[in-house]
Amino acid sequence: MGSSKEKQTPSNRSIYASIRQFMTNRTVRKRLAEFEYGEIKAFVAKKLFKIDGILCDEETKIVLVEKLITEHGQHLFRNEQEALKKKYGEELVIWLNERLIPKVNHKQKYMEHAKVNINLLKELDPLITWHKDKDIFGPVFDRIQSFAENVCSMVRWSLLIEPGRLRTHLSDFIDEFKELEQFFDNVDLTSDECSQKAFDANYLSKARNKNIECIDSTRVALKLSALLCADISNLDDSIKSIRPQPAELFGDFDCPSIESQPDYGTNDFIHANYVLGGPLLNKFICTQAPLTNTIPDFWRMIWQERSEYIFMLCEATDTENLGTLGSYIPKHCPFYWPRYCGEELHFGSLIVKNERIDCTCDPLFNVTYLKVWHIEKPDDVLEIQHWQWDWQDYRDFDWPFRLLRRSRISTRPTVIHCMDGCSKTGTLVLIEIMLMQLLRGITNDEHPMLTSAVFLRLQRRHSIAEQIQYLYVYRTILHYIQPFIMSSYHRFVLGYTFKDTGFCGKFNQMAIAYVRKSQLM
Repeated sequence: MGSSKEKQTPSNRSIYASIRQFMTNRTVRKRLAEFEYGEIKAFVAKKLFKIDGILCDEETKIVLVEKLITEHGQHLFRNEQEALKKKYGEELVIWLNERLIPKVNHKQKYMEHAKVNINLLKELDPLITWHKDKDIFGPVFDRIQSFAENVCSMVRWSLLIEPGRLRTHLSDFIDEFKELEQFFDNVDLTSDECSQKAFDANYLSKARNKNIECIDSTRVALKLSALLCADISNLDDSIKSIRPQPAELFGDFDCPSIESQPDYGTNDFIHANYVLGGPLLNKFICTQAPLTNTIPDFWRMIWQERSEYIFMLCEATDTENLGTLGSYIPKHCPFYWPRYCGEELHFGSLIVKNERIDCTCDPLFNVTYLKVWHIEKPDDVLEIQHWQWDWQDYRDFDWPFRLLRRSRISTRPTVIHCMDGCSKTGTLVLIEIMLMQLLRGITNDEHPMLTSAVFLRLQRRHSIAEQIQYLYVYRTILHYIQPFIMSSYHRFVLGYTFKDTGFCGKFNQMAIAYVRKSQLM
């Protein structure tokens, strides 16, 4: 009898393991379905919020107030649609029309439209397909559990923050960010890793911040001739238009005599670095927002690298309204692309055309479809999607996945820029590095995020500039792995169980405080 029981034990264990695995798999599938449905609902809500925001746009508001208060408001509004289409794109104007002149409840229509946009390219995304129609148990699932355990070990609790209540604090994560900030001060780099000769020769005229270096080992060298983007027939005039003349600064009287100086810098430099290798499936180019005098170089880089996507995480300013020296103010990004449908910009032999604008395919970003070609080779057309949004709020964790999915399956380098090309840009790239660590393998189980951040900074210095950005990367990764976390304890500590507790609850408080502080500045 005893030997019979011993023989049955392994079988019983196998049955129990199979049942447990089945229940776990079913739980995860249910969570994934709820996660996707919630994603669609949030997508639609943000779209409608975006439309309401555009209705409050000052220029649009004037048109609407003047036209809609009349007896023939609807007819007059239709007459204004062409002007609005040029600014916002045809799709958004249709949405505006239906929003302003409601006739039928289009809830189902909006949900279906949003579902199409969200599911676009998902079938090609390895971050999604690894668990589709497959058993979720495997190395990726195990790495996710390990990462969750690592994050939980760093979450701290205290009764001193608010006496009588157990509160979360994230001091260990902040200490980890401080360790990242001090890394290059405490580690000896090779001469090749430190070399920045090209930056030293160009930073006075081509860098927004002289303290943000562009290292030689990963910089994007412009190989195409600068004459590609130079108008040879009006070269002298173009130089004069870029550089303020003495008469513009001092007036027509007592104008000092200033001799022209030879050109400064080199023609192959742009403040941009490749980020590639390691766990990444794709290649990124992290760059600063173009200055007025570096816009031709920017498009020379786009043409050289044949990029498919440009992700812009800051706002653009019409520098023509800033005065004579407006284009030299480093805190502003000029409109370096054609703003309106059908508009073209010429940079020497390169032509950049705004083919169309779509403000409905994403609730946050305005998407402009551009075409670039060489004037002597009109059949060789480069098609680009320009995604633009001034990212200020750290409480939305869905949008990075929509952008990164596109760059992940692209075979060409994706260009990302904010104002300095390091802070917000580095945050988005770090999210991708960490996601790929989970998908393809983690090199350091103890400090995976810190390892990923160092990997990034070795290629693009000063990436991730603030604590809130570093914490945001953690929060975004936790958003992705939420359906896969099985431990009830881990779900509580991470903040999945109750909204105001754990890492997620504390981060939300910090993000709200950050927004309020930014609004006061």
